Amino acid sequence: MTKSDKQQGSDRAVEGVQIPENPDHENDLKSIKPEGWLLVLVFLALGLVVFAQFFFRYALNSPIGWSEEVARYLLIFVTFIGTVVAIQRNSHIFVEYFYRFVPKPIGRVMTTIIDLVRICFFIWLCWQTKFLAGLAMQNMSSIPLPKSIIYWVVFGCSAAAAFRSTIVAWHHIRNPDSSRLVQVRIEAELTEDVS
Repeated sequence: MTKSDKQQGSDRAVEGVQIPENPDHENDLKSIKPEGWLLVLVFLALGLVVFAQFFFRYALNSPIGWSEEVARYLLIFVTFIGTVVAIQRNSHIFVEYFYRFVPKPIGRVMTTIIDLVRICFFIWLCWQTKFLAGLAMQNMSSIPLPKSIIYWVVFGCSAAAAFRSTIVAWHHIRNPDSSRLVQVRIEAELTEDVS
């Protein structure tokens, strides 16, 4: 394979596998899944609550009593909904150091193990949050709503994360070279071949 064969427009290829230069090539509004839109809405609500808290506290010298607690819970929601979005986009951080030195078959096995551990973790988290939701009988301190709502939202996000993790794992099994972890090894081969 010559150097010109490896450089194909904006994509690089090794053994017939295309690696896009920009992994976020689908940044249009059509590619955003429902959990992405939910994340945007919750994040906007968080921004509005924090701005209202700041404005009422410092501009009007009359703080809103419930805003700090609601902002804290919205931040929890943003975190867990963001986890689902990151799994759906397969964009969680990972340590790529070892993947540069292991052969591709071992990288594929490691990817499968990581996918299975991630699915098991989110199933376990569903079980834990369902248990905690049953224990949380008291109301929130500044709003007359039960605290179990927070745990049920985390339960829903964990179930969605387990579902999205299963889809990502199935995609990695069907297309072994699609994993970012295996692509790290392919990119390392490209740089070695070009040098």
